[in-house]
Amino acid sequence: MGLTLSVLGSGSKGNAALIASSSTRVLVDVGFSHRQLRERLAAVGVRPADLSAVVVTHSHSDHICQSALKMCRKERLTIYCHSHHLPVFLTIPGFRPLNDEGLVRLFEETEFTVGDLALRGFELPHDAPGCNVGLNVLYSDSGRQHKLTIATDLGHLPAAKLSHFVDSDLIMLESNHDLTMLRDSDRPESLKARIRGDNGHLSNAQAAEAIVAIAARSRPGALKQVVLAHLSQECNDADLALRTMRGMLSLYGFPVVAIGLTHQDRPAVFELAAESGVRC
Repeated sequence: MGLTLSVLGSGSKGNAALIASSSTRVLVDVGFSHRQLRERLAAVGVRPADLSAVVVTHSHSDHICQSALKMCRKERLTIYCHSHHLPVFLTIPGFRPLNDEGLVRLFEETEFTVGDLALRGFELPHDAPGCNVGLNVLYSDSGRQHKLTIATDLGHLPAAKLSHFVDSDLIMLESNHDLTMLRDSDRPESLKARIRGDNGHLSNAQAAEAIVAIAARSRPGALKQVVLAHLSQECNDADLALRTMRGMLSLYGFPVVAIGLTHQDRPAVFELAAESGVRC
């Protein structure tokens, strides 16, 4: 078995993604109620009791939900978060008991292991109190090492952070909005400015430019699939996001990279297979 990424839901109404090997299951973010999380996990054949650990990327409520923390406590799940998160997370109802009971583990930008997965968090620019992290996941299977990278909320991708993405087999990256749709929306100008800002959210064009920069720095053929995440339901269109990414990759000579979509209302599953890379 390879490595499976099951994006249980992605968007402003809630985020959670399950990374699974044959023996380890790590849930990245818990931005849904415990009932929704149980239902979405069940849809991909997993129970909360099957989880090995939880990793939380940042403090916004669509990534860490008080109701979900109750589930984590009931199931005695270990929660990993960046050390900069802790003061903020301790203000979230339901988190302090997890910390008091020894269920919280802190990480910096160093590798840590959960079962047969090696994980590394790295800070990315976003306007979340504490900090916001992307995540590398490394997994060896049949003599081949897989690398999966998740970055679902960021205002821009600094050049200094590109190395974290280089040589990934699969990248799950935010493609939040189309600039024209955002401009023409009836959202307050202050919100539009926040979204467009360096600590806001990536546009389709920014996401495509970032992937081209990553692919250009990676080994030939290393990047096999891009999964577009956190699409705005008001200021984006799935077909437009796909066309933007495909067009940019083709323009710069990377047409073989597959592109997948996440959804707000249902899971999407992608598999890193040992023999052939990525399947969906």
